[in-house]
Amino acid sequence: MNFTYNVTDLFPYIEYRLEMYLKSEGVDENPDPATLTVRTNPEVPSEIKNISVTVEGAKNVSVCWSRPEPFPGPTNYTLTLVDLGEEPQRDRKKVIADFENNCSSIEGLEEFWPYKVKVMASTEVGNGPSTNTTEFRTLEAAPGKVTQLEIRQIQDTFHSLNVTWKAPLLRDRNANITNFTVTYKLSGMQYDNETVFILPWSPAREARYAQTVSVEPEKNYTYEISAGSVCCQGEVLTRIHYSPAGNPPQPTGCVIGCSDTKPSSSEPESASSFTITITTDFFSNDTNGKITDYGLVVDAVQSDEPTASSTVANMKADHFIEFNNWYKANEDNFQLPYRATPLGWSIQTDKEHTV
Repeated sequence: MNFTYNVTDLFPYIEYRLEMYLKSEGVDENPDPATLTVRTNPEVPSEIKNISVTVEGAKNVSVCWSRPEPFPGPTNYTLTLVDLGEEPQRDRKKVIADFENNCSSIEGLEEFWPYKVKVMASTEVGNGPSTNTTEFRTLEAAPGKVTQLEIRQIQDTFHSLNVTWKAPLLRDRNANITNFTVTYKLSGMQYDNETVFILPWSPAREARYAQTVSVEPEKNYTYEISAGSVCCQGEVLTRIHYSPAGNPPQPTGCVIGCSDTKPSSSEPESASSFTITITTDFFSNDTNGKITDYGLVVDAVQSDEPTASSTVANMKADHFIEFNNWYKANEDNFQLPYRATPLGWSIQTDKEHTV
């Protein structure tokens, strides 16, 4: 005859020893009981509670939680890290195969970034529920480099440049940015010769920041731009930029044949030449850069009221090299302006020139 007896209210995955004694009438005890050792099956773990996060730095945290009760059997913990920032990245998971180990570190996080974490316990039978979560933000760090730096000449001036940039990329900001620092100086100079500007942070999402700086033409300047926060100054973006020379400034006074009376030197010396007197100050004005070439261009005006032709009036700094010389212009009956001075001519050595 077989007997069946159900033993209930046992704990999961626990080894039990069963002993069966036979008792006969008149015998107080049976010295040799029948024994059986059995282990209960594991079960699905209960939900993880009391998830706590200790933010240890800008890129790492420590996560701890309460172990499920009762002990469900060999247990794995799965930590799921959820990115709560804009354009979130894929969830990160970490598995811990040890019931007793209820703390774990997570590294390689974004600086000053929001996350939430949840922990799920599982056994070979199945996964426990994981609805409890804890949100946190990593600590601030130095902001990353600014982006889209541009240094451009301001139209019609060669003594000012416009420096523009944008904030670091969202995942590189690493803090609540409060300001930007712009530093510039002549390349090779010491820091006591630098100029510093501080610009406030703008809440506008796609704000472009700008700072106008004064420069001297034909010199290299070193520019350093960085973002700053309450905690620290950010990574510096360095750019060396050459300030270009411009066209020599237009004269404001008399340049040719300047005197109170009409100079006799302006009278023609022959049928094909006359002498002009030139104010040399005009040729030494290096406000927009060092003057490297000189030249006189003559326009044969066919009128009683001489006016500069559009070709001469709009002439760029180096275009006089492209004009024909007197001999070629003479062959063309002076239909176009011509270059009256040879290449390499200098006003410093030829203050009076026969044209």
